Amino acid sequence: MVKIPRPPVIPSDLTVAIEIGVVLSSLLFMYRMSKLGNIDLVEKDSDILENYTDVPKNIDVYEISGPFFFAAAKRYHEALKEISYRSKIIILRMRQVPFIDSTGLKSFRDI
Repeated sequence: MVKIPRPPVIPSDLTVAIEIGVVLSSLLFMYRMSKLGNIDLVEKDSDILENYTDVPKNIDVYEISGPFFFAAAKRYHEALKEISYRSKIIILRMRQVPFIDSTGLKSFRDI
């Protein structure tokens, strides 16, 4: 009787490897997306798209760019809190924000 060697158990090892790869790639994606966004003070005199010359001096205009989701919410929350201490009235332009999730919305409500 000839013994046929048993094949190695690749499907379970390959399945685990794929699962680990998916988890690691999603974590890396969230990390990179959280670093994309920023909040900048808009110069009222030199803005190309809007005319802010009629806005009073005590009102500041800020532009938020990048995704506003749970991975970046803490950084945005801290920046918005700091801005709210400096200015009594602020205008937030969000035309460069491709999406916002519930955590980002909660950050706005908390400020």
